[in-house]
Amino acid sequence: TGQWYAGIASPVDTLKTAYWGRWGTNTNFGWDHVMVLDFNGDGLDDIVGMTNQGYWWLARSTGSGFQNQYLGSWTPIGWTSIQTGDFNGDVREDLIGLHSNGSWWAGFSNGGRLFSIDLASWSSTAGWTDINIGDFNGDQISDVSARTSTGFYYVGLSQPGTTRLRTQYMGVWQKTPSPTSFVGDFNGDGKDELINRNTDGEWWTKQIRNLTGHETRYKFRWSTSVSWIPIVGDFNGDGFDDMLGMIAGTGQWFFSTSFGRDHSNDWRTMFWGQSGAPVPVSFIDRLEQ
Repeated sequence: TGQWYAGIASPVDTLKTAYWGRWGTNTNFGWDHVMVLDFNGDGLDDIVGMTNQGYWWLARSTGSGFQNQYLGSWTPIGWTSIQTGDFNGDVREDLIGLHSNGSWWAGFSNGGRLFSIDLASWSSTAGWTDINIGDFNGDQISDVSARTSTGFYYVGLSQPGTTRLRTQYMGVWQKTPSPTSFVGDFNGDGKDELINRNTDGEWWTKQIRNLTGHETRYKFRWSTSVSWIPIVGDFNGDGFDDMLGMIAGTGQWFFSTSFGRDHSNDWRTMFWGQSGAPVPVSFIDRLEQ
């Protein structure tokens, strides 16, 4: 039907469901790249989506419902990834997309429309995957990272006052890491790192150290005999991001906490509780595809 409903949280841990607006049906418009962002910087989350003809539409939140707004158009095909972030530091979230031809495109928000511009050209044959958004140099502006099919990592750093990305090599992970890396600030220095788990169950981080350098460090290990759902967050409120993992089939949660130090083996892992219903392994398989 294309109808939007919001579940509004209350102070007593309940959700109140309310009708918030409507888009055209998926059958007619073929919606893709539907994402949450604060497009106009008013502190309210909005929703953006692209039709099968490449038209971007915004469901702009008023606090009690959505108002639909046309933003502009991109080519509807060939996108490897489209994500959101503030890539020019104006507090309004933008769109960024990597096309199969290797071009990075940004749709900068001016609060009302998209201003689209070509940010960088990367290889069109590298098989880019595992694309993430983070602030990898600590300048409070969003950057991008991606991995080639051969395991080499690169970041595209946003440049304040320009409309270009500066590309920097971040090295390679050995032992065929997971197809999905995660982003967080695990040492509290204001710069995001990448974290990934290899086939031995070891979690390693990658971080930019200067204009050309990078650093890879071992952090901790999880068992390889079970399937995990990993989540990044600051779960103990100490200002450092941690890793939380649930074991498929048992619902058991394990908590790996960062102490904010840069040296290796500075984490501790502990049992963190159990969910009421075990998660089937098939669900994990879908997540990892």
